[in-house]
Amino acid sequence: MAQTVIGFFKDPADAHKAVECLNEKGISQQFVDVSKGEYLDGTADSEGRNTNKFTDLFNKLFGHDSDDAKRYSTIVQTNVTLVTVHASSNDLAEAASDILDDCGAIDVDEHGSGNEAISQEDSTFGATGSDHLTLAGSSTAGSGGIKRRSRIVDQYLDENSRLRM
Repeated sequence: MAQTVIGFFKDPADAHKAVECLNEKGISQQFVDVSKGEYLDGTADSEGRNTNKFTDLFNKLFGHDSDDAKRYSTIVQTNVTLVTVHASSNDLAEAASDILDDCGAIDVDEHGSGNEAISQEDSTFGATGSDHLTLAGSSTAGSGGIKRRSRIVDQYLDENSRLRM
């Protein structure tokens, strides 16, 4: 199953290092996107919801108006760099997540976003209760008991939905 791996980095040099490590491990640049977080004024969609390129991305991954989409959209609008890896298999997603973590991806729950962090019990299947999400951050799922800071989502983004810079 195709998946998207998300990692936030406080230091842009760490994000650059992660991309280099991904490339060294055979994950092609064509499957990796890097975006500098920034505050963006949003526009309203047809249902009156705030939207910009980041909220659109996270709404696509987590579902419109989910707590996860809101939290990730808020964090990316701070001084962070977002690295997303578009993986064609679970093994590739796990490898990419390990690399992002090893290179300094931050734990979204610990980073803070002005909102209270969702507890691990509440976030096991995402705040929406949707079971199509695999949470790698703040869990030990699929990581041999090691806590992950990056997040693996069972959702693959098409070319039009990706943040290509």
